[in-house]
Amino acid sequence: MTTLLETCQSICDKKQFHFKFNKTIIERMKILYSIDYKKIVDIVWEQYETKREASLDRDKWYNDPQTYYERFKAWLEKFLMPTSKLAKEGYCKELYKYARGKKGGRIYVREFGFQSLHKKIRNYLFHDLQEYYDLDLENCHFKILKYFCTVSKRMDDVDFSMTSTYCNDRKSCLQEWECDKHDVLRMLNKDSFGRRENKHLHIYGNFTRRLQELRTF
Repeated sequence: MTTLLETCQSICDKKQFHFKFNKTIIERMKILYSIDYKKIVDIVWEQYETKREASLDRDKWYNDPQTYYERFKAWLEKFLMPTSKLAKEGYCKELYKYARGKKGGRIYVREFGFQSLHKKIRNYLFHDLQEYYDLDLENCHFKILKYFCTVSKRMDDVDFSMTSTYCNDRKSCLQEWECDKHDVLRMLNKDSFGRRENKHLHIYGNFTRRLQELRTF
């Protein structure tokens, strides 16, 4: 029996994914196809408490929602057309690639695919279906960073306690630091930071800049 880890590794190595689906998913696709543009966008926006939070989301819904909606509908049509080979065979193959200019790291679907779906739509398609799983690692970036800081011999003189605290109790940290998770993620990934950042983010920014100077763990 193939393990989940082996399946994920195979997807990364081959950069392709064979996805099996059933009649329940097809019926839910038909319902989604019947919903108009405005309603779909409203459904997606409901998950955000403020416009600022939505604007920080880099999801394509907010960069160009009309184009995204059209691609979404075209993708659904591939499954719903009466002559659809996908619907008859019950599976589809999606091809993946590394980010532009990269030879490793995260892989992305080449065209529109299941990975492109907004999570509220994806959850609707697959909820209560026992053969499908959505795996997520809470505070993923920071837990990976904490792990490397813990095992690296080059980190003996680097204080990464803020990362450990953030992993253990993110909610309290955000309240104390007077920011949201998007602010901390930006600070983790950006090369420089300005005067507008509060003192807590400045401290964390100094830590992440020190890591960038090390280059390798």
